[in-house]
Formats: sequence, structure tokens, C-alpha cells
Amino acid sequence: MTFAILGLIAFLGISLIPIYILRRREYARAREYFVASEPTPGGVVQNSSIAYSLQIAAFAQFFSWGARGDFWLAIVCSATFGAGLYLLYRLRRPMLGFLGQALDRDRSITVPGFIARQHGNDPRVLLFAAALSVIAFAGLITSAAIGVASLVNQVLPGGPNLTFAIACGLLGLMMLYTIPAGNSGAMRSAQAQLGILYLGLIGSILVVLYMLISSAVRMPPRGTFAVAVLAACCAIVLIYRRSRYVDTSPIGRPVSGEGADIEPRGARLFRRFSRVTNELIALVVAITLGVAVIDLYAQGFAAVITESVAALRAVMPTSVSVLIALVLLTIFYPIVDTTNWLRIAALPTDGGQMPEAFAGVLGMYAGASALLWLMICMFGTIAVLATGMPDGADILQSFIGWLASQQNSVADAASGLLLVSLIAMAVVTMNATFSATLATIRYDLIPAFSPNLAQPSDQALAWRRAVTVAGGVCVTMLLILSLLNDYLDPSFASARFVNLQLACFCAQLAFAPLVVGPMVLGNAGVISPAWAIAVLGGGVAAGQGLVIVSLQPEYKTWLWAAIPACLGVGLSLYAVALLRTNRVSPAA
Repeated sequence: MTFAILGLIAFLGISLIPIYILRRREYARAREYFVASEPTPGGVVQNSSIAYSLQIAAFAQFFSWGARGDFWLAIVCSATFGAGLYLLYRLRRPMLGFLGQALDRDRSITVPGFIARQHGNDPRVLLFAAALSVIAFAGLITSAAIGVASLVNQVLPGGPNLTFAIACGLLGLMMLYTIPAGNSGAMRSAQAQLGILYLGLIGSILVVLYMLISSAVRMPPRGTFAVAVLAACCAIVLIYRRSRYVDTSPIGRPVSGEGADIEPRGARLFRRFSRVTNELIALVVAITLGVAVIDLYAQGFAAVITESVAALRAVMPTSVSVLIALVLLTIFYPIVDTTNWLRIAALPTDGGQMPEAFAGVLGMYAGASALLWLMICMFGTIAVLATGMPDGADILQSFIGWLASQQNSVADAASGLLLVSLIAMAVVTMNATFSATLATIRYDLIPAFSPNLAQPSDQALAWRRAVTVAGGVCVTMLLILSLLNDYLDPSFASARFVNLQLACFCAQLAFAPLVVGPMVLGNAGVISPAWAIAVLGGGVAAGQGLVIVSLQPEYKTWLWAAIPACLGVGLSLYAVALLRTNRVSPAA
């Protein structure tokens, strides 16, 4: 555990080097802080995106599916997430055109900005959509902080006070990684922290796999299937990533100015550290692959195929509403997530490279994320079989608690590596979401309340206000959740915590009709500002209404209907708006 904590501190400290290099006292244009202050390599963008996909809530969900042997949910969600990113690529032209014009004029590059620009360029639409985004982002940030703090508290028991202290520490780390160097620093640090994510996650899987094999217990079919899929994922990762888990491109080349070819000394040190990390990750993945192959070889090829088929045929009872909600979430959320738009806007555009870089980044983003999600699912299966714990709603917390209760070095190693990866997941998620919060406040909210601050001469004051407002919103949300700590029950499997997560997601998914419509239909998909506000309000009201109703024990099964209701009401209102617009246009 001590070694794991020291490793975490070392990684978090090394991740500060890009932020120190990229920071500036002044920014001539807002885009240099809120989008990118350097020509960002595609590897940095894709790695920070992969790290962002490993959100702690997704980790808990895939882990619990694996523990129950519900493999089809994990497979379907991984596939539909790739389908959502492919849809984003197919509909890229309106988005890339909007981003290009916005970057040239230093205007809003957020999803609320796109919605307002497409539907009448009305400030009321922009203000409403931006307010929804900021509230949703603040909820996701603080829930991730409190949720991870509750998991850490399983190993370091200290009561609610320690949980709140750890959550405050995570918020402090978030601001430290995001505020000094803006989105460029956040992406550079996130892609560096992807290294500790790989090491911690795959290292803990290796230790637990060793525990399972050394127990000499006959594995059921789902255990054999989990080991087989784990071996396949490790092999694909070794081939697919080719020891490039952390990008080692130069740091600190400014967008304009002299000295563009001079690399700071700290950047060279960081690149050497990244190369060593890449080799360590490749070694851990190769060892995990070797252990899994040895176990499969001992069982025999025919037995592995037979038991794997049996595991897939053992269909777990899955609610149709849950499956529909997860499919809709994984398809549409990547399209309406401002964090993805910020990373896309940071891609190089010189020489017409954007489409090629865009396709490469999205392909690696989808493939690597799907592989890691499947590995997490198999991790849940292996963990339950290795520990002999019965499946339950709080399986992740129970597993961490079981590891903490064992007085041996193997369990300590698994516990330390797992907690390191969970903390890194939380930090990456919070960094990316806070960057999106800053951009939304700076580009969308501040011009609405203080139009004079949109001028280039007032960049410093606008930046200070954006940071102050964003930090204040997150701290306020943390205080509210801490006061509701007993009611919230900060467990990723608890109904109330899932309610909070889905409420934040629904606030963003309400954007889907107004974003996808113009992407598909072009100018024919434009509606009036009044109808745009009605679409947003209807979708949010439907989603949040079902989330609130599901808090009652007798209606808790209605929770997963919130996402289909949010999208269904929004799309229905959008269709009505299009019909009325088409009727009025010929008459005019």
C-alpha cells in the first residue's frame, strides 16, 4: 500500500510538469487558454479522451456487470459507444465548420454555443443551455469526488469527516491541474495519468488473477470466459497500442512566436519518464497475457470454447428499460459532451489535417475505451470468483473492503493498485469536466451577463471571473452534497447515487435533438429560439421528473426510463417544431 501511494504521488507530481511548462502569465486570445495554447498532437488528444472514458461511475457499473456474469450488457455498451463516436464522425462537417469559424473569431466552441448559433443565435437559448451544462458538470464533478472518497475510506477508515476531506483534496487537485495552464495543461496531464490508470488497473487485475489461479478452485464457465476475454484484450492492447500508451511528443511549442523549436528541459525529463512508463505498462500487460494463456492452456482449447459459449448463453435477467437507457446514453452522450468538443477543437488544422486526425483520434478513442471496459467487466468476474463473495448491489465496495481486511501482501498489492487507479480516474474525469465548465462560463455565461468582457482587451478579467465562478459552483455543490451525505449514500451502486448521475446525464442529453437535427438536416433542421427553449425544457423536465419520482421506493424501477423519456419528449417537441416551421415557411 505504501509503495502504491508513493507511486501515485510520483505520477501526480510528474503530471504537473506539462502544466508548469504550458502556463502563461497572459493569453492574447481566450482560445489559447480554454482550447489549446500549443499545436496539440493527436496522441495527446486521443489519450486524454481514453482516460476520460474510464469514469469512476462507468468502472463501477462494468465491474458489477462482470461480478453478476452479465456480459452482454458490457458488450452492447462497448459496441454502442463506438457507434456513437462513428455517428459523430459521420456528422462531423457541421461541427467542424462551427468549430473552425468559432476558433478564427475566438467565439464559443461549446455545445450550448452550437445550439444557440444554429437556432436563431438568441442569447436566451445560449443562457439556458449553458446554465444546464454548468449545473450538470458541477454535479458530475462533486459526485465523482465524494464517490471515490467513500471507496478510499474503505481502506483508510475515518468516518464521514475523512470522506469529506478526501473529496476536498480531489477538488484541490482538479483545480491545480486545470487552472494554471488551461485545457492544454489538463489534456497533457490527463494523458500522462493514463499511464497510472493502465498500471493500476491491469496490475490489480494481474494480482487478482494470480489469487484466483493459486486457489486451485475449479472455475465455472463464466470464469473461463472472463480469462479468455482478458487474454484477448491484453493481446489486442499490445498489438493495437504498440507501447505508445503515453504520448511522448514535444511539449511547450507555442501557437505563435519565436523559439518554437526550443524544448524546455523539464519537457525532456517528462518524455523520458513517459517512455519508461510505456515500457512498464507493456511489461505488465504481457505478464497478464502470459498468466491468462497458461491458465487457458491448462484447461484445454476445447474446454475453453465450450465453457465460454455456455457463459454467453447463460442469459441474466436484464430489464429492457435498462438496456434501452444504456444504449441511448452511450450513443448520444459523446455527441453532446462539451469535453469532447474541446478536445476536437484542439486538434491540428494546418494543411487540411483535421479530417484525418479526427478519424484517427475517434478510432483509437472507441477501440481502446471498449477494450478497457471489457477488461473491467472481466475483472469483476475474476474478483468475485477469487474472493468467494456473493454478488450484491455494492460489490465494488465489498471487494475493496474484503481486500483491506486481508492481512497479506498479495491483497495489499491488489488494494493499493486498485485505489491508485480509482483516484487517477476521478482526477482525470474532474479535470476534463472542469475544463468544459470553464469554457462554458467564459464563452457562454459571461458574455450574457457582461457583454463588455467579451472584448479582447478584457481577457484577463473575463478569465478571472470564469475561474472564480466555476470554482465557486463546484465548492457549493460539494458543500450541498456533504450536508446531504447521509441521505445521498455515496455508493456507486446505491439508488440515490445513480439518481444523481442520471440527473446530470439527462441535463446534457436534452441537447441531442438540437445538436443532431442540424447535423443531419442542415438548414432544414433549424427551429426558432422559442421552440429551442421548449425542446430543452421539455426534455429536461421529463428526465428530471422521472428521476425525482424514482426516489420513492415504490417507483424506483422508473429510474432507467428517465433517459428514454428525456430524449423522447425532446425529439417529439423538435419534430413538432419542424412541422410548424415548414408550414409557416411556404406561407411566408
